Amino acid sequence: MSPKPTQTLTQDTIYTAVRAYIKEFLGYDDEHTRRAFVDNVPLPTYPFALVTLVRNTGNATNEYSYNAVAGTKTISTSQIIDVQVDFYGQDSNDDAEIIAQIFRDAVSTDYFADSGLVPLYADEVIQTGRTDENQNFMVRNTLALHFNVHPQITLAQDFFTSVNVQTIAVPQDIKTGA
Repeated sequence: MSPKPTQTLTQDTIYTAVRAYIKEFLGYDDEHTRRAFVDNVPLPTYPFALVTLVRNTGNATNEYSYNAVAGTKTISTSQIIDVQVDFYGQDSNDDAEIIAQIFRDAVSTDYFADSGLVPLYADEVIQTGRTDENQNFMVRNTLALHFNVHPQITLAQDFFTSVNVQTIAVPQDIKTGA
């Protein structure tokens, strides 16, 4: 059985980069900038942001490279990554607008330069209030951030590095078909 393929861009890499970005520009701490859908973890106190990786969409044909010495094949592609950020609290609209405006600026390209994420655009902020487990209204504003990424997956590949070719004499009647 071949070893599990490795990849250059994981969900954790994306979540870590986006959470760090929000913390950098809004001053939120780890407790108040979370990955969404973590079971049995109560929501933090206001203000806070929840980050959700919503979709990966391929937008190019795969490219391949091979390394016979390492015995690997690398598959590269281009994808659009959509990340939803939900901001909660009385200032959630302001916080979402701050992130949206900064995301649309070159400062974001510089910020994400080493992460493998290339900012494309941010959707408009929308109010998407919800209720908590006690049916109390929660102020929530939602923003989608869109990135271009070029992930690579490397997997084991069998190669042969030498071939033994032997010739044999062919009888005359085979050559002429007679």
